[in-house]
Amino acid sequence: MRPIRTGLIGCGHWGERLARNLAALPSFRLETVCDLDPARAWAVAVGYDVERSTVDAATLLRDGTLEAVVLATPASSHVGLAAAALEAGLHVLCEKPLALSAAAGAELHERARRSGRVLLTDHTELHSGTFRALADRVVLGTLGDVRKVRLVHENAGTGPWDLDLLWDLAPHDFAILEALGAGEATAVELRDSNGGSPDGPLALALRTAAGWEVELRLRRGAPERRRELEVRGTRGAVRAGGFAPGEPVLGRDGGADEWTAVEAVEPTEPLRRLCETFAARIRGELPPGGNGAGEVRILQAIEAAARAWHRR
Repeated sequence: MRPIRTGLIGCGHWGERLARNLAALPSFRLETVCDLDPARAWAVAVGYDVERSTVDAATLLRDGTLEAVVLATPASSHVGLAAAALEAGLHVLCEKPLALSAAAGAELHERARRSGRVLLTDHTELHSGTFRALADRVVLGTLGDVRKVRLVHENAGTGPWDLDLLWDLAPHDFAILEALGAGEATAVELRDSNGGSPDGPLALALRTAAGWEVELRLRRGAPERRRELEVRGTRGAVRAGGFAPGEPVLGRDGGADEWTAVEAVEPTEPLRRLCETFAARIRGELPPGGNGAGEVRILQAIEAAARAWHRR
C-alpha cells in the first residue's frame, strides 16, 4: 500500500499533534509542513522526519507531487486555503470550524463534489472509542426513543484569539448531535449568558428535527476542563464524562438509579482514528462523506445559536 503524499499547513499546538499522527501512520507520507513561523515549521519537520518546510502555503499547494493537505490554521483562513487546495486537486482535512458561515461551508463541499476530492472536517471527538460506543447504543435503539440530550463543554483555556465562545466550542457539540441523528436545530433559545460574558458560562436550549430536547452548556476559562454527554431515551440512558482514550460509557435502564459501565471502550487516540478515516475515504475504503449536508447543518446550528446569544 503506497502512502498518501501529504502536506500540513499550520504547525501550532494542534498542527503538531496532527503531524505526530500522520507521521506514525503507514497510510501517509508527510512530505512538507508549512507555518508562518519558520522556526516552528522547521522544528516540526525535524521532529517528524519531514523532507521540506516552508513559510509559504501557496508554494505547498502548488507542489504538484502532493495528494492531500491537512489544515491547522486560524479559522478565518480555512475557506481560502481549502478552496485553493481543492482547486489544486488535493484531498483536504480541515480543523474545525470548516467555515465561519453555513453558506461558505456549503460552497466548499460543492467544490469538493465537483473535483471528486474528499473534504473532511476535524471533529475529533466523533472518532473516540467512547463516543462510538455511546452512539452505537443510540443508533441501534437500545435506549428506545431519544427524548433529551445534555452536553457540557467547559475548557480551562481562553481559546483561539480569532473565535468567540460559540465558534470555538460549539462545533464539537453540534457535530455530536448530528452524528447521533438529532437532525437540524428547529428552535434555539438562550437560557443563561452570565450577564453577557464573552467566555460564558452560556446555556442554550434546543429543539431538533428528531424531536429531541437538548441542553448545551459552554464555558471558557473554567477552573478545569469538563466534558459531559448524556442521552436519555424511553428505555434507558447513557452518558460519558469525556472522550479521552478509554473513557468509560455508563448506562442506566429505564427505572434504575445506578449508572454502570456498559461495555469496554476501544482505546485508540481519537485523532489517530480521524487520520485513519481520512485515508480510508481517500482510498475509497469508506464512502467519501456525502454531499456535506451534515456539516452545513452543524454550521447552521452555530449561526442560530449565535443569533440567540447576540439578542440577549
